[in-house]
Amino acid sequence: MEVFELTPIAKPKNFPRGFGLCAYSEDGQLFVNSIMLEMSAHSAFLACSFDGEPTIAHGNKVLVPIDWAMRQRPDLAEGLRRFKQRADEIKGAEGRRN
Repeated sequence: MEVFELTPIAKPKNFPRGFGLCAYSEDGQLFVNSIMLEMSAHSAFLACSFDGEPTIAHGNKVLVPIDWAMRQRPDLAEGLRRFKQRADEIKGAEGRRN
């Protein structure tokens, strides 16, 4: 599994480092940085553990399944859907290059 980062072309001022970290699991599930949900790594790890959801630890960041994230924060679901669409586009383009 490879962790990668999606960032806007023109980063807004004070764009948090690592905000766009994400990864695909072996079964193709997209995981996103818990900071996107305004959750600390610790809180996200505990919430996912309680819900029986997997997490990915990367340095001091915790990545959570995007589908779980959308259920937890329906107010962010549209932005998360757009993020997933962009990640899928990039993944598909990389697959075509190999």
